[in-house]
Amino acid sequence: MHSARTLVLALILGACASAPRPPAQETVRITYEVSSWGYVQERWVIASDGRATFEQTQSGAQFGTPLLPAQNFALTPRDFERIRTTLAPTERFIDGGLACERQMTDAPYGTVTWQRTDGADQQVAFYTACRETNNITLFFTQLNAADEIFHQLTGAPTH
Repeated sequence: MHSARTLVLALILGACASAPRPPAQETVRITYEVSSWGYVQERWVIASDGRATFEQTQSGAQFGTPLLPAQNFALTPRDFERIRTTLAPTERFIDGGLACERQMTDAPYGTVTWQRTDGADQQVAFYTACRETNNITLFFTQLNAADEIFHQLTGAPTH
């Protein structure tokens, strides 16, 4: 009788155990893009091998002005990893999004996109005029730090 109860208990506990999660796909490329009034103002991309590009509109240009030709940079995998780890805390907003109570309209907005080894893109959209919350503060602290690192590494101009 004791062994029968043990067997039943083991079966019940086994049924309750969750299936192991598949390993997370690694990031192979990160894209940062900021737009205003429907037009991209700045975009940078860095790949895991260190290849990077930067595009922006000319400073002071009117909305709708095309981006200047892309600048290419040869960074290192270590540089990519530095940016990836800086942005890692923001990946928690991929599934549920970044809650934003708007304080004003017509502010810049954008996305951060992580491309995974399986080719899938995962993204967090943001708006720069959200009421401050702990999540908004965390997100923009990490995002601004990653953007600053990219600009320091490349010497790309900032607006």
